[in-house]
Amino acid sequence: MFFRPITLYWTGDPSKVAHLKALEGANERLRLFQANLIEEGSFDAAIDGCDGVFHTASPVILDNYNDPQ
Repeated sequence: MFFRPITLYWTGDPSKVAHLKALEGANERLRLFQANLIEEGSFDAAIDGCDGVFHTASPVILDNYNDPQ
């Protein structure tokens, strides 16, 4: 099984990914992209050249959240 370099969604806050950038080989194998789940085409650069994608995230909008259930 072949795995291409790791690509992650990034919030833009460098402190949130400092531990990942410090990993051995990160300079060669880690690429960070900022994208928006509800903006069409925003993940195009991140998935360019991939044969498959495991999408495990979903947007959650909590407008007027009052009911704890």
